[in-house]
Formats: sequence, C-alpha cells, structure tokens
Amino acid sequence: LDFLPFDLRLKHRWAISSGPQSGHDQSRTAVVLVRLSDGPALGWGEAPATARYQETVASIAAFLARVQADQLSFANLPASMDYLEKLAPGNSSAKCAVNVALADGAARLAGQPVYDFLNLGFTEGKHLTSFSIGLDAPKKIRDKVLEADSFPVLKLKVGAASDRKNLAALREAAPLKTVRVDANEAWPTKEEALQKIEWLAQDPHIEYIEQPMPSGTP
Repeated sequence: LDFLPFDLRLKHRWAISSGPQSGHDQSRTAVVLVRLSDGPALGWGEAPATARYQETVASIAAFLARVQADQLSFANLPASMDYLEKLAPGNSSAKCAVNVALADGAARLAGQPVYDFLNLGFTEGKHLTSFSIGLDAPKKIRDKVLEADSFPVLKLKVGAASDRKNLAALREAAPLKTVRVDANEAWPTKEEALQKIEWLAQDPHIEYIEQPMPSGTP
C-alpha cells in the first residue's frame, strides 16, 4: 500500500455556503492518492480532506500508515473492509479510498469495469451524475454553465445573497437543463428553508434540493 498527498489545482475557484474547506483555498483542494498492488494486480483510490467530517490530509495519512497491506486482498473485499473497520473508528475518507482501490484492483483482475464487477447494472446514458457549479458572481456562474454544456445535469450551490441572480444566470445559459440544488446546510430555520424551497419549486426543471438545513436541526 502506497499513498501520496496531492493538491488538485482547480480550473475555477470553488466555494460553498459553509466557507472554505480544510485543505481548500478555493483554487486547489487536497486529496490523498492510494495505490494497492499485489504483483501485477493494481488498484487506485482517492481520499479527499473534508472539514465537514473532520478529515484532513494528516489524519488520512496517519490512518493509512497504520494499515497492514497483507491484511487486504483483492480476492476478499468484505474481509478487507472488516479489517479496516476494526483498525479504528471513523476515518471514512481513508477507508473509502482503500475500498475503491480494492474494488478497482479486483475488477481489473476480473477483466471488468468496476460497475459490472459490483453488479450495479450501469447503463450508458441512464445513470447520470451532475456537474457542480460553486458559489460565484452571476457572470462567472453563466460562464461555468456554458463550459459545462456537454453535461446533462447541473448541481448549483446556493446559500449566498446572490442566489436568485445566480439561478437566473444559470437559466440564461441553460433554460431547460435539469438542475440539482445544494444548500450545504445554509438555511438555519425551517421557515427560511421553506421560503427558499417554495421559490426554487417555481422552476419545473429543478430535480431536488440537497442539505437545506443543518444536520443537527430538531
């Protein structure tokens, strides 16, 4: 098992309602790359540093340094993950990176893409992820949406004073595109959340609203 801290340089600044994330200065973001190898077999994974879950590059590296590679096996993913869970609680980002590397390596050995190896039934054009547009000035939002023209679904980050102008800028560039909205827990009360949701519901092409309120809200 090898791992390497790595800064991803971003094409556009990245901002969400909760502010800059750990290891994140809006122009780059910190991750830890994980490589598992067993002879010719090789698998890759990635662990992001995320302040929301108290994950830092240092904490990820500290956990990975404790992992004994001989306790992991491309032939037995459940037993490998059971070993990781017993090693220490939490550390979800690091564990996820190892899990992905295990699945990647096992799928390569089986000569399959990961989605077939895991029997996910993936169908091209049916299972669609979204391209995220971070908080920014309306003109920048419009430019980002135009750049993302090839993506069938967008995710718009909200939780700023410019939300209405940002959505209008998105719609100027993509009037009918499906949009998912992510508030990142920006609306502290149910009254504010309901008001924002009723406004967003006027757009028939908004698919859903993610994390409207803080997770600990009664």
